[in-house]
Amino acid sequence: MAKCKNCKQQFTPVSFNRKYCIENECNDLYYEELKKKAIKKAQKQKREYNKKSSKNNRGYLQDEINKLARMIDKRYGYINCIDCNKKMDSIHGAHLHNVGSHENLRYNLNNIHSARGYCNTWDSEHKVNYRSGLEFRYGEKYANYVIKEMPLQYAYLGLTSQEIDEALKKTREIIRNFDSYKFNGDGARDYFNELIGIYK
Repeated sequence: MAKCKNCKQQFTPVSFNRKYCIENECNDLYYEELKKKAIKKAQKQKREYNKKSSKNNRGYLQDEINKLARMIDKRYGYINCIDCNKKMDSIHGAHLHNVGSHENLRYNLNNIHSARGYCNTWDSEHKVNYRSGLEFRYGEKYANYVIKEMPLQYAYLGLTSQEIDEALKKTREIIRNFDSYKFNGDGARDYFNELIGIYK
């Protein structure tokens, strides 16, 4: 026997852990409570899913931005590594300012250029040669901008989950329609940064 949570009468539960008897009002309250619990559980699951999805989308966005950087370099015939100037076998989107120390620049196309997998992963001289590669390819002014000015210009990057999702959607759209975009070599990365909307 159990005591009904609503009318306080003794009753025999018809299911495990039931706290309401089967009288009309009490029964209605029982199902209302079940409904509230189900809604609460669904909301919690949605929050957990969105949190996980947002975290995943940050990584997906990084992958897509890296891919776009490689596509820009390929369009302009940059088939050699930005670091060692050798022809690339496995091609990485290499960050000058690494993601761990410069989260604020992780999605900026000016910070990502095509490099050999070896140079990007293992070469201890990577940063020194990368700087030289930027200057050789784009000139001293651009190299100074990327190395010195850009970290100050974008000192903080506080993206919401929604902004990450929107940027991911836009980047994927750009990649799908890449050949239809008209842009010049010098301003290509700024052009696409503007379209993606993170670095305006």
